[in-house]
Amino acid sequence: MSPENRKYISADGTFRGLNSGSCATQFKPGVSGNPGGRPRRLREIYEQCLAQKIKVRDVDENGVPIERVVTVLEAMVLNICNLAMTPTAAGVQAIIAIRKIVDGD
Repeated sequence: MSPENRKYISADGTFRGLNSGSCATQFKPGVSGNPGGRPRRLREIYEQCLAQKIKVRDVDENGVPIERVVTVLEAMVLNICNLAMTPTAAGVQAIIAIRKIVDGD
């Protein structure tokens, strides 16, 4: 017997082949073959991250500092809008990015 085949010999000396179980017991009725379920996709993780709530510091219409609870996505959009109001290259790029998102490009 070749050394490659020895690794498929069970303790009782029978040849087991590549699969350790027999075909009759490999799939049991009513039992999931993937008990952990389908792995979460990157998009789902990304959407969950953007939906999380965070506290942001803001100023109300009277100039009084306040704390608000918003989603991460809303905080990112507010940050981009604030950046867009600055007369810098980054501000111009932020305006272009917002326009592409709004237009759906």
